[in-house]
Amino acid sequence: MPTTRGWAAFGAACALGVLWIAFGEDLLLALSIFLLAAVGGGALYVKLAAPRLTLSRAINPEQLHDGERALVDLSLGSRRKVYRVTVEDRVHGLGSARFVADRISDGETLAGRYEVLCRPRGVYKVGPAKVSIGDPLGFTESTSNFGAAGRLVVYPRVEELE
Repeated sequence: MPTTRGWAAFGAACALGVLWIAFGEDLLLALSIFLLAAVGGGALYVKLAAPRLTLSRAINPEQLHDGERALVDLSLGSRRKVYRVTVEDRVHGLGSARFVADRISDGETLAGRYEVLCRPRGVYKVGPAKVSIGDPLGFTESTSNFGAAGRLVVYPRVEELE
């Protein structure tokens, strides 16, 4: 899907095409074709890059009491170089964490850790994570869900009775 920058490039390419028709200047047509090719190439890049990612999540501890904190570790691996990677992991009802990387090289792993303050008691679904990948020029972006959903169980606070 084109980003705001991608839509602007597409609009500029169309405007340059109209100006080429009006003035007949070949450079206007060349720039218009270049911008259209850049947006199209970016769309093809993000479509091919997304399936080559793997995401794993570890929640420690998975069961805790009201008011305690849980640590969530994310690990995103790539089998090819990808650009403009954004990972958003959501704990439904408690919030979300967002990580951004400029690029991940082939075979490299992106690791992130965040802390969740567990209030109130209940069973919370963690994930799946939304991973967005952009092309190097920032014209297009693809968002996909990765990783299995985890579970966080929050029990009531234990109080000592006399």
